[in-house]
Amino acid sequence: MKPSSRPCYHDCSIMVRAPRSDSVPERIIFIGPRRRYHSVHSGYEAVIRFLSGTPHEEANLIPAVRRASSAAASVLPLGLRKRAVRRVGLHWYGRERLLQELTVARPLMFSRGTVVHHLYAEESYRFGGYLPRLRGNALIGTFHQPPSRFRDFVPRAAHLRRLDAVIAVARNQAEFLRTLVEERRVFFVPHGVDVDFFTPAPEPPREFRCLFVGYWMRDFAVLRELIALLVPRGVRFDLVLTPGKARIFSGAEGVDVHSGIGEDDLLAVYRRASMLVLPLLDGTSNNALLEAMACGLPVVTTDVGGVRDYCDASHCVLVPPGEVEGFCEAIVRLAGAEGLRRKMGIEARRQAVARFDWKVVTAEIVDVYRQILG
Repeated sequence: MKPSSRPCYHDCSIMVRAPRSDSVPERIIFIGPRRRYHSVHSGYEAVIRFLSGTPHEEANLIPAVRRASSAAASVLPLGLRKRAVRRVGLHWYGRERLLQELTVARPLMFSRGTVVHHLYAEESYRFGGYLPRLRGNALIGTFHQPPSRFRDFVPRAAHLRRLDAVIAVARNQAEFLRTLVEERRVFFVPHGVDVDFFTPAPEPPREFRCLFVGYWMRDFAVLRELIALLVPRGVRFDLVLTPGKARIFSGAEGVDVHSGIGEDDLLAVYRRASMLVLPLLDGTSNNALLEAMACGLPVVTTDVGGVRDYCDASHCVLVPPGEVEGFCEAIVRLAGAEGLRRKMGIEARRQAVARFDWKVVTAEIVDVYRQILG
């Protein structure tokens, strides 16, 4: 996907009221897009559902405000609108992002114990740090893009210094962000996964199948070569793709393509797989990787970005970037070693539950809130 392509999402800010306590904020307001290509149980926005004991409501923009802003924007020439977005200095930022930031100005200025958390800060945080806020409130952003792509989406980064805390989902990303933000404000907290939904199949799969999921930062050149080399050797592939990528692979021999499927169908595809094969160009965290681990699948993936924060040799084979032969060797070796696959799958599930269960991860996020407010 080129930087000029916009992600598919609808806008939301979600307000969560926590029980009054000395150790947690009184009020948490989440701002962030919900992506249509994430299932209900996928994506970083799932953090909202796992804040224990915190009823929540979605506080979208007031319809009248949305309609008025849309009407005002429609009378401006497209070229002028594009120039305005470029001047803002964020690739994905637009009028609704601005309106969302303005909606949280009042609680930051007039109430205490309030945390505003931008779930995808590359897209939604730009001017909120310049608005006044009472002491005892906090502005936090989680970032997801790897250092190699960060400047494509956040060309200017002075506004990041006005965040009270920055959450990175990979250690190398945290190191990079510490060059932009005061070191003590940067925290590494891993991405999470819904281990209650993504669970192993009751029985082992009947045939050996490799699963590939996603599109962002995926190495499709390696994937195409793997299919060409391994399908003639009897290996079948399941590919879960966006519609555009699905058209490219549709009809290929030995390949079943899935696109636009619901969460139950996605779970079924994970459960009938023998392993996840995930060639990557770069990345921080990865939904597909975590979901496969939670489903008890061994993983063969590229050794890039933040992969080592989530994978180790007990359940994952790491291959140097672009090495088709390395992927082939690992897949063929595991295809003939059912006992090893089972052992790796058990360890993958164990680590998903112990380290990346959203209930564990949200506790770490709340601890960040606590430290910042303290």
